[in-house]
Amino acid sequence: MKLKDALVVSPDMGGALRAKKFAGLLQTNFIALKKSRNRNTGKVLIQSSKVDVRGKDLILVDDIISTGGSIVKAAQFLKKQKCKRVFVACTHGLFVEGAEKKIKNAGVSRIISTNTIPRNTSKVDISGVIADSIR
Repeated sequence: MKLKDALVVSPDMGGALRAKKFAGLLQTNFIALKKSRNRNTGKVLIQSSKVDVRGKDLILVDDIISTGGSIVKAAQFLKKQKCKRVFVACTHGLFVEGAEKKIKNAGVSRIISTNTIPRNTSKVDISGVIADSIR
């Protein structure tokens, strides 16, 4: 993908360990954004102040993407900080309520997910990992 000055980003503090491990595999750095969610409306707000992402290619890493609300808000926030490109990687891509389209409309260049839920984004086959775990 020819990433330029890659940085792994967790859309929330709860995913910081996941982002750290992912960044370690790519031999790059990571950050975790601070977000809050209104319990009544479900609206997501990124609370992080400015982050140094100017000119970097970012990889937003999450476990499950359902409606994509957190990823959309994170991508919009990061684009305002003048990053170069934003990619999304997730384990389980549900993408309900038009989430894939919303994520792309937020400025994400590409979404990559495993094939646990077959989608257009399913680029990583995990059958070998599961088979090895069963053995």
